[in-house]
Amino acid sequence: MAYSDGDETLVEEAIGQLAAMEPGFEHRIAVYRDPVTGRRVRLLQLSSPTIRVGSQPVMLDLPGDVLSYSFPRDATRGGTTARARGGTPDGGAGGPVMSGEQVAEDLLAAGFPRLDTSSDHSNVTDKATLDAFARSELAALRGTVVIPSVRIRLGSGTTPALLGTTVRLRIKDVWFSEGLDARYRVVGIKVTAPERGRPETADLYLEEAD
Repeated sequence: MAYSDGDETLVEEAIGQLAAMEPGFEHRIAVYRDPVTGRRVRLLQLSSPTIRVGSQPVMLDLPGDVLSYSFPRDATRGGTTARARGGTPDGGAGGPVMSGEQVAEDLLAAGFPRLDTSSDHSNVTDKATLDAFARSELAALRGTVVIPSVRIRLGSGTTPALLGTTVRLRIKDVWFSEGLDARYRVVGIKVTAPERGRPETADLYLEEAD
């Protein structure tokens, strides 16, 4: 990837494009108060291939800090093929540059339907770069997409600074009569402010930990 003076590419857009290439990386902006000056600081954090925080998992239990959970499974949000569409080269009459089609042959052979996915990268005209985008996107979206989420009660041990943390989720209820005990990584957080009669809570969006 290369950016030229005058492209006016947004920083967020450029970071997203670079992160989507192989082998990829994760990024986030951490906001905090400088303890000396009191000024608000925004720190861009990068980590490849993923952001990892802490050496020990945070324990989340139901019954306990976990108030509710969801394990949605939706094959229509994933895909079995991917193509990346780029920009049109200067003076080009053939239209935008396209990547080769990336296909999850193993999923199709296993009976998954053909679900095509595509993405746009209007400032990219290099086919090899577009091929890398398509491979990366297919790896992220292949098959059935499952994004577990849990709603927790925020406390001293469970704070909004959990992004990238590994959690050990233990659930025992009517759906998990034998008990669930699994490790996940926190990839998203949505905090809900406290209201009368209801404590401050956070929805944690998870992915299976390695």
